[in-house]
Amino acid sequence: MALGCIAAAVCVAAITLGYRSAYWSFPWNGGPDRVKWCERTYLRHGSEPLSPSGPVAAILRAPPLVGDRFYVTTPARCRDVAPTLLYRDVGEGRYEAYALSGGP
Repeated sequence: MALGCIAAAVCVAAITLGYRSAYWSFPWNGGPDRVKWCERTYLRHGSEPLSPSGPVAAILRAPPLVGDRFYVTTPARCRDVAPTLLYRDVGEGRYEAYALSGGP
């Protein structure tokens, strides 16, 4: 029983530290501080949710499969010019902006 609890604690710690390493925040901090898309890094920009002008298109989930959805205002693919802003859905038609941080 104790061995099972230790193994579970080690798994949770590994997942949490992996998330922290990838997104610069902990899973319970209200979303990642940074995300990578198309080999570019986007950093959380501002603290107030906003409503982007125009429709948005889904591009990724962070972490993959189970995480927050990210969107762009214009359709984009990795081989196209990278958009300067990504948006993370926070509900009720509101989004947090993530700004492009440098890049090639």
